[in-house]
Amino acid sequence: MRLHDELFGDPLNTAATRLMTGAKGIDVIVLGHTHAVGGSVEAISAPKRSGWYANTGSWISAASVADLRAKGVDWNQLTLANRAMFPAKNVAVAIEYVKGAPQKPVLLSN
Repeated sequence: MRLHDELFGDPLNTAATRLMTGAKGIDVIVLGHTHAVGGSVEAISAPKRSGWYANTGSWISAASVADLRAKGVDWNQLTLANRAMFPAKNVAVAIEYVKGAPQKPVLLSN
């Protein structure tokens, strides 16, 4: 299964699983970059353990190609300086603990 994850799995998810496997007491892994807008939270399972993997998503201004196409924006019109086209997005991860156990992390954004 490890070879399958290495070859076909998400590399950040695989890294989060390895981190959780290698250190006791870690129940939540937070990474701060993908090229996806908005981030993600997912359950991960390590040998004899489980926890959460949260990623805050893109740390630079990003735009959805589908959204830009729907607005009729052509490639030659793209400009990173246009905040309506490429809005800045700040995402934080909030982790609530109940009786000492972390709950599913929540992504908070502006």
